Amino acid sequence: MRKVFLLGFVLVLTAALLGGAGYRDFNWGLSSSELSEQVSGLQKNNSSAAVMPVDELYALSKQLWPGLIKFELRQAAQEFYPQTQKYDSYFSSKDKLVFYFAEDRLIAVAVDFGGKNPYQDLAQRYGAKTRFYFLRTNNHTYSGALWQDKGRVIFYSAYGLKPEYGNIYYIDPNWLVSLKNALSTPQPNTRVD
Repeated sequence: MRKVFLLGFVLVLTAALLGGAGYRDFNWGLSSSELSEQVSGLQKNNSSAAVMPVDELYALSKQLWPGLIKFELRQAAQEFYPQTQKYDSYFSSKDKLVFYFAEDRLIAVAVDFGGKNPYQDLAQRYGAKTRFYFLRTNNHTYSGALWQDKGRVIFYSAYGLKPEYGNIYYIDPNWLVSLKNALSTPQPNTRVD
């Protein structure tokens, strides 16, 4: 009886520790078919919207790894999203969520602000952060803030003139590490003159 109780305690503790690895009940590594079982009314994004927005990913990476990224924002899509990986995303209009996948594994969840700026709520929950500003390719200035919580990176991105418009991105830190490693590895020069 004691062994059964101890095993149950270990399983509950493990579930509690892993519960923060993702966003809500959506754990990193979840497949799109597993997600469709949990969220009704999912719709697949078209190919141009399948990847996490490169503007935000570029700004996030500049904050996480200062000095690592040498290229300009216009080149970012090719640098961040190598053609060797397959990216997809799905959205739920009802929940105002977008789910991003690499190789059919959940890597990020975007939450629409819904007309209310959540910065104060995030600062109260995770601690106040100095906001930084970044320019998107559409020449609009956005404000950003970054938190690292257990099992996820939280990135706040708000339109500078109307901060009630934007998204909060919950991102798998292991995917970000793989992205950093890919950016750190020098690519062989295959140019032929």
